[in-house]
Amino acid sequence: MNTFKRSWSGRAIALALMFAVLGLICAPLPAAEEESEASSCESAVLKCISDAILSGLLSAGATLPIYLSFCLIGYGFCEKYVEKYI
Repeated sequence: MNTFKRSWSGRAIALALMFAVLGLICAPLPAAEEESEASSCESAVLKCISDAILSGLLSAGATLPIYLSFCLIGYGFCEKYVEKYI
């Protein structure tokens, strides 16, 4: 049997991959919060889409279409009923 040899290059690659995944997890939310002139519905849908992308990345794309449809349904509801009264 072959034994797994731990080397410094393997550890460096694993550490780089770990930081890349951590960066993908943390990156979408600040990008969605940059736009301050948007209405409350638009900022909410941007946050929802960033959560949907994150969920899609973590589930290999299985939940992305369902999550995005919920975001768009919520945006439509917000524009139709909530935005009028704010």
